[in-house]
Amino acid sequence: MPIHLRMLTLVFTLVITLASQTSVAAAEPDLVSVQGETGWQRVNDYVVTLHDPTNQLQISDIAKVDIRNNFAQVPLEFGNQAGTFWIHLRVHNHEDKAVIRWLDTNNRFLPEIEVFSPRADGQYDRQLASGGKSFKYRPLPFANFVFQLNIPPLQTVDIYIRAQTLGILRHSLELTLWEPDAYKAHVRNVEVQWFFFLGMSIGLALFNLFLYFSIRDPSYLIYFGVVLAQLWRTSDNGVAYEYFWPDSPFFEQVLSRGLSIIAVLTLTHFFVCRFIELPRLRPLQYRWLTSALLVICLVVLFLISGSRLSETLPLETFHISQRIFVVTVAAYCLAILMILLKWSWNGNPRAQSLLIAFSPLLVLTGLIVPGLYILKINVNWTIPPTMLGSGLTMILMAIALADRVKEAQQAKETAQRELVDGLYAKERELEARVEQRTEDLTQANSAFQSVLENAQDAVVLTDQDGRITNWNRQAEVTFGWSKQEAIGSDLAKLIFPPHLYHQVTGILTRQKLTQRDSTRRESVAIRQDGTEFPIELSSTLINVAGEREFSFFIRDITQRRQAENDIAESIAKQSELTDLKSRFVAMASHEFRTPLATILSSSELLSNYSDRLNEGERKKLFGKVDGAVQHMSSMLEDVLLIGKSDAGLPQFHPMALDLRALCEAIVADVNLSAASDTETPHSIELRMAENAFNAQFDERWLRHLFTNLLSNAIRYSPDGGLICFDVFVRADEVEFHVVDQGIGLPEKDLSRLFEPFFRASNTGKISGTGLGLSIAKRATELHGGEITVESTLGVGTTIKVVLPLNQDQRQSSLPDL
Repeated sequence: MPIHLRMLTLVFTLVITLASQTSVAAAEPDLVSVQGETGWQRVNDYVVTLHDPTNQLQISDIAKVDIRNNFAQVPLEFGNQAGTFWIHLRVHNHEDKAVIRWLDTNNRFLPEIEVFSPRADGQYDRQLASGGKSFKYRPLPFANFVFQLNIPPLQTVDIYIRAQTLGILRHSLELTLWEPDAYKAHVRNVEVQWFFFLGMSIGLALFNLFLYFSIRDPSYLIYFGVVLAQLWRTSDNGVAYEYFWPDSPFFEQVLSRGLSIIAVLTLTHFFVCRFIELPRLRPLQYRWLTSALLVICLVVLFLISGSRLSETLPLETFHISQRIFVVTVAAYCLAILMILLKWSWNGNPRAQSLLIAFSPLLVLTGLIVPGLYILKINVNWTIPPTMLGSGLTMILMAIALADRVKEAQQAKETAQRELVDGLYAKERELEARVEQRTEDLTQANSAFQSVLENAQDAVVLTDQDGRITNWNRQAEVTFGWSKQEAIGSDLAKLIFPPHLYHQVTGILTRQKLTQRDSTRRESVAIRQDGTEFPIELSSTLINVAGEREFSFFIRDITQRRQAENDIAESIAKQSELTDLKSRFVAMASHEFRTPLATILSSSELLSNYSDRLNEGERKKLFGKVDGAVQHMSSMLEDVLLIGKSDAGLPQFHPMALDLRALCEAIVADVNLSAASDTETPHSIELRMAENAFNAQFDERWLRHLFTNLLSNAIRYSPDGGLICFDVFVRADEVEFHVVDQGIGLPEKDLSRLFEPFFRASNTGKISGTGLGLSIAKRATELHGGEITVESTLGVGTTIKVVLPLNQDQRQSSLPDL
């Protein structure tokens, strides 16, 4: 065997022998000496440990000698083992006075940890701390689980520590005995360092947030989240628990640890990938890294739920998840590091910046912290390397972001220089084009002005606020304002009536907001002399030199409106004449049939049987012929009367007459006619003051008026009855009432009663021409009076006629015939 192999075998055998002896001798812990001047001392190397996977052993069992022989000196790394770990520590006080020491476990996540210290009576003082309880329930109010030990003078005491773990996450203890004042100073130092780091991180985060609102680059917003996430993760040391959420142990022990890891990894991932433009340059690598990040986040979420699922899932499931987490994180970080190294080697400035930014964190947390721990060097006098590394990393990443802005600025300056060079190269060409365009524009403007001035319509140009900028010759003719007077005026106020000003401005505002190119409408304008006239207005929204303006084409449509009105009146009259013709034909065909039949039958009887008829019978037949002829003559006279009235040729000759005598004569004539035409008895009662009264009226028209009214009252009272004819004489007028108890009128027909040839819908077979009320209305209007009708269907009708006595008033009230 070669000598170097024999030397290695010898060394290996020696190491195994020493390790075996150490294990055998570890049944009892080494003695820790406590002296008054010692500020702190680590005691992990002085303890022995016993694993109780059944959680059955109590302090009374542990104190027994046979159980204590099962303790062994092993590192206080519990790994993934579930159960209870008993730790035995022996402390000797060399002082001649009692000494108080605080035992810092450097752990704050154990589900439960309990410290037993002996009392003088042989029993044990029990101090319990738990990661599942609020901060106020801790034995001493510090971030870690800290317990107070009272050591009598010149005595050795046995301290037992019971640490319980679920086996889901790895736990370790770093036991340190502290002199109370020294530990308080140490805690104050850590808090000061942490608050310093907190202020620095918040300031850096706000600075990048302000940069985001200034530059609008999403990278600054993502980096703002990275800083806050790193602050959250670094602050997960118990100090935040004490100050911010002391009554939320579940958040401190479970959620905060897992969610802060997810926040840091996710935001850092998107920041780094966006910063080096990985999604654009290497989309496949970006997808793989994002998938690995998703796996890491899912594993962390599963481990967070371990406290809830530990009773339903085997521990091996969580152990496998931890291995997956470690492997995936290592692979992910290695992949990121390799990309940064490769791109930095290829000269990518952004990758170099990120590599420099991450180097402090890698060096401080990967080399210095483990080295200080191995060398057992106290670092309480300075900022912990983790905080220092995180702070330097965040600052360097911010500098890298600033370099990105500088890079963008340089690219912008380069592009600007190239643009300026290009502009100089084309300057003369552009100048020549501008000169040509200017000449063309001058010619076009001249042609435009010529067209504008010779347009047949008024053409007005305004700015977007409605101020007139151009006013052609036809506008001067149309509105009476000269061009000099119109320029600069508000168009809406200048050419539109005051009541249309807000309407016009509102239309232009809506057109400008909706971007409609043009609108056309008819309106009313006003000339300089104040006269109003109708116009047709067309407004168009145009773009002149980047400014929105309006062009208006205005046409005076007075003649067109007059022609339209004339045509409409002609059509209306034609329609009315056609309607009257149709009514007349219908009336004539209906009303003339009966008298003609009477004449024809009487004529045949007289012709064929004249010799057989006696004198009385022949007179009766001649009387029927005479009555039919008179009836037809009366109808024709009514038609002629209406025709003369429509033609504007009525004969109206008022004179003094005895009104009472006239009314009595009209009643007598109507009674006589009714007695011969109807078989149903009717009676007309005239009610009027006894004294005689002379008035200026046209007797002929008055007879037409009241004869028609009384005849209608008789005709439409088929059951007979009393018809009242009342006359009321007042100082300046006479009011006549004709009241019957006939069939009445439907309400829907009242508005058309005075139209020629119109008959109510309920007249049925009752004969009539439909001219009576029309003639009555014409007679009333000739006298300057008023006629109204009040009727109730099935009850009766009242017709009121009011005629003025004042001749001047009567003449002023005459209709325009």
